[in-house]
Amino acid sequence: MIEGGRRKIANRISPDAGFVTLAEIDNQTAVVQRGVERQPKTAR
Repeated sequence: MIEGGRRKIANRISPDAGFVTLAEIDNQTAVVQRGVERQPKTAR
């Protein structure tokens, strides 16, 4: 539970870059699929 709280705080301060899913087609080609696009931060 503590780790989850720390992650939430860390994401508010400095969010991680989005994750992507890679699907290998052959030895030289891979398809990159991005999950959810992050919204830009707005000024407060």
